[in-house]
Amino acid sequence: MPSFWPTSAPTEWFVAGAIDGFNLTPDVEPSGIEALVERVLPILRRRGLFRREYKGTTLPDLLRLPGPGDWARRVGKCKA
Repeated sequence: MPSFWPTSAPTEWFVAGAIDGFNLTPDVEPSGIEALVERVLPILRRRGLFRREYKGTTLPDLLRLPGPGDWARRVGKCKA
């Protein structure tokens, strides 16, 4: 994993709003996952680029989808 990555172009693109995220894939198993979790994620978290915890408690919350209550309110607003 390049040592320059957390300060390279993908980070700049994310901060500028040009991309909404990135996929991190370890190069080897299982040591690549350990390196990613122990070395890269702390850097991204310090820079505010990776969450420390999930804000929602349900799958729709995590996917930023409307929940059942939102759907029921929308259906109630429909005119038949």
